[in-house]
Amino acid sequence: MVAGDITVERLKPLAEKYYGAVVPRPVPKRIRPMEPPQKAARRVTRIDPRVRQPSFGRIYLAPSYNTDTGKNAYALQVLSQILSGGATSRLNKSLSIDQKIADGVGAGYDPMVVDHATFYVYASPRAGVPVEKVEASMDIELRKLLDKGVTEEEVARAKQRLRDAAIYARDSLSTGARILGRALAVGLSINEVETWPERIGEVTVEQVNAAARAVLKRNSSVTAVLKPPARKADISNTRGARAVGVSSPAKPGGKK
Repeated sequence: MVAGDITVERLKPLAEKYYGAVVPRPVPKRIRPMEPPQKAARRVTRIDPRVRQPSFGRIYLAPSYNTDTGKNAYALQVLSQILSGGATSRLNKSLSIDQKIADGVGAGYDPMVVDHATFYVYASPRAGVPVEKVEASMDIELRKLLDKGVTEEEVARAKQRLRDAAIYARDSLSTGARILGRALAVGLSINEVETWPERIGEVTVEQVNAAARAVLKRNSSVTAVLKPPARKADISNTRGARAVGVSSPAKPGGKK
């Protein structure tokens, strides 16, 4: 994509000069491997002494604009804002402000891809907080979301933030070109880009709740944990606790 103070009359000779000399050739049909059916949750834990900041993340398989058959893509964008759009978002307020156990927390979703997309959540614990505690708190927040759903106020605020972002994006020449270029590259139309704010504005509470329950399923997720090795003091304490726990009880007569 080209953006800025330029006209077609100036651009065409440049395109012919630099790209016109490229010899055309047949392009073979691209074979795209598809994600196999997911039947169980997967978990990956990596331990490395170079890790200074432990982290937890979970990725869910989600529809993209191209694969969305249940009109969930726009609702998932609103959900992402509800979970992590600003300081008062659900995840930041709970884990960072109220519980004070996370330094960084959030969620993300990008439906502008060719095949399936992903919806993800992540968190990094504060110093001295086990990453497992952050993960457990994240699970509680996600369970609250699925059980009780989102509110009208949350959806209204999230939609407004997304539409505001679309307006501000027009102030940047590079952002507009990048978004249009990405959209065309994955098979979307310029009209779909231009009408995106209106589509976001049509999202309802019911659609957000339905999308959350359709996507945030543990059996279609991958959880990743990155952390440093346990310290020697922690290992010694653990071994000591185990030794006390498995000591043999005294037998009758005072003998063991």
